[in-house]
Amino acid sequence: MRFGLFTSENGFPDKAKPAQAKSIGATGRTVQATFEVDPGTYALAIYHDVNGNDKIDKKMFGIPTEPYGFSNNVRPRMSAPSYDDCKVVVGEAGKTISIQLK
Repeated sequence: MRFGLFTSENGFPDKAKPAQAKSIGATGRTVQATFEVDPGTYALAIYHDVNGNDKIDKKMFGIPTEPYGFSNNVRPRMSAPSYDDCKVVVGEAGKTISIQLK
């Protein structure tokens, strides 16, 4: 699983380098990642790199062929979601979010 944590809309989700990134092996139906961040606004994009080639594979028109998901469980239809659609606010106490892959 590849996780990208973004701090701004510039290039989100696939044209910019995330502020933080993690790779975690998927051995079951759930995977957990923890990011240590200051209070603020963030968006998360994840995908399951099924074939291990370090990129999200896409078919024609840029539609992913590997499972993916975004914070707020945003389900894009014709294009990638916006940062505003995916942003979550993290306070002093932290935040737990759950993302289901499509």
